[in-house]
Amino acid sequence: MKVADTYWKSVLPSWGRGWSLRAFPGASALAEVAAQAANEAELRLERRYFWVRAAAVTAIATAVILQRQAVPGWQLVVGVAGLALLYNFFPLGYLTRRGRVTTARNLGTILDGLTLIVASFTVFRGMGVSNIDTDFWLIFFVYVVGGATRFGPQVSLVHTVWWYLWLAVLTVAFFDTNSYAREQLPTRLIFLLVLGFIGHWQANELRRGRERLEAQSRDTLVMLATIVEARDTDAGMHLQRIREYCQVIAARLGLPRQLAQEIGYAAMIHDVGKAHVPDAILKKRGPLSDEEREVIELHTVWGDRILGDRPSFKLARQIARWHHERWDGSGYPDGLSGERIPSAARIAAVADVYDALTSRRPYKDAWPSAPAMAEMATQRGRHFDPQVLDVFAALWQEGVIEDIRRRFQDNDDVSLPRVA
Repeated sequence: MKVADTYWKSVLPSWGRGWSLRAFPGASALAEVAAQAANEAELRLERRYFWVRAAAVTAIATAVILQRQAVPGWQLVVGVAGLALLYNFFPLGYLTRRGRVTTARNLGTILDGLTLIVASFTVFRGMGVSNIDTDFWLIFFVYVVGGATRFGPQVSLVHTVWWYLWLAVLTVAFFDTNSYAREQLPTRLIFLLVLGFIGHWQANELRRGRERLEAQSRDTLVMLATIVEARDTDAGMHLQRIREYCQVIAARLGLPRQLAQEIGYAAMIHDVGKAHVPDAILKKRGPLSDEEREVIELHTVWGDRILGDRPSFKLARQIARWHHERWDGSGYPDGLSGERIPSAARIAAVADVYDALTSRRPYKDAWPSAPAMAEMATQRGRHFDPQVLDVFAALWQEGVIEDIRRRFQDNDDVSLPRVA
């Protein structure tokens, strides 16, 4: 206890407080990996909306041309529609193909809004001057429905309210009190509002659907990890502890809560490659020969191959392949060093080694936590990322790590008091 206490008191005077996303090297890349996996469905949606926008703009321009005698300023509307087609293919099409969903969506929303404001202002002013009314106001429905499918529930509601108010402002500003447009305004607003609430409901359903898919992905990770780990009968509650350790480390490093959870669940299948390791080696009670150790070290490569190129498993794939890499480059399978090792794998490495040291195995007894921490202190900057290990030490000093061990202790673990 004194060795670990003395060491980390010298390197962690603030005991890990104040960590931020910027303070952790590689955190931005880690966030991008998670965002890429999380946004895969949104990317498909945005690609579909690319064609929806093109079809809607073409239909609107065609209708205006056919009814040009009844649409004041129709030339401007057609010109704006052409501009919309242009920016739909570039830059929005380019950004979408590059997978920059958020940028494409935000820019598309701004450009769509500006084109509709310009076109509607011109047409409504012309109709007010000429004292005529057309069905041009129906164009707002296209934007309300489109917003419902592209934005979250709250944003889609704001989107609806904005166009609701804009239609009201244009009608009141450019039409006389006794005009047909003013008479029909309440009906049109009610219709638009109802459509907006339907869109809000659709947005809620889309969000819930994404949440269900995310939950199913997590369940898949848990089941896959449990099946593979079942072959290693000594694992016990290892998976749950690894998940919790990684999650609290990532959170203390300043990563967003959702990303920290994703790292925790991804870490649960860090040893998925052991599915290819023969039982004679995996369950051997004595020390491994050099040849057997070479085989078992291949579980990192096999894990990478099992998970493949699926975007939703990208974090898990990084952890599976590189959680045995070492900060000084002496690890396996690729001999990566320092920040070349993916951040998620560096986090999992600390969690995995600590749990291995403090867990009982047929070939060894469980280490008490203090000697385990003292041993890991000797590997700071050699085996482990110093910053990740320092954060873990801070959590250990605060009792967070021991609390996780108590909540997820093995049935035969007598080193800890039982949790009631």
